[in-house]
Amino acid sequence: MATGGTLASIKADHLERTQNKVKGNSDLAVIHRVDWGQAMAENSRVWNAEISDYLGEEGLAAFSDLQMHLFNAPAVIYLTVERKVSPWMIYDMGAFSQSILLAAANEQVDTIPAYETAKYPDAIRKIVGTPDNEVIIGGIAMGYRSEGKINQFHAKRSPLDHFLTIKH
Repeated sequence: MATGGTLASIKADHLERTQNKVKGNSDLAVIHRVDWGQAMAENSRVWNAEISDYLGEEGLAAFSDLQMHLFNAPAVIYLTVERKVSPWMIYDMGAFSQSILLAAANEQVDTIPAYETAKYPDAIRKIVGTPDNEVIIGGIAMGYRSEGKINQFHAKRSPLDHFLTIKH
């Protein structure tokens, strides 16, 4: 977990790179949305339309600013695994991440798992001291939510039968 001066260094590096439009280079491969499956692409399209309509142009600019500043979080947990990683390890890390989110919520701490937190892994590795044999899977920004409009947004949920099949 990065906090204090360590996180301040990560945030400063992240802000500079983002302002200079340095392309993210996360340790996990990023697939362009045109190559996503149909269901994921549709979910993303709907979410983007909803958030755009809700926030408007000014709100989207404020959200972009929050991302550049790593959501103004006072702490970010970085999740790593050894470089020799299998899809099952990624699955396990997802389950572990969900447990972190639930534990934080139980303590009234808000979280946001986001690509933005881990898009410059070389800086994170250098500042935090993450060994070269580890892959940074992602980061979870943690803190207490502000009263900002973005924190009042609730995306529509897909009907359960769109992604769950129960056979008897």
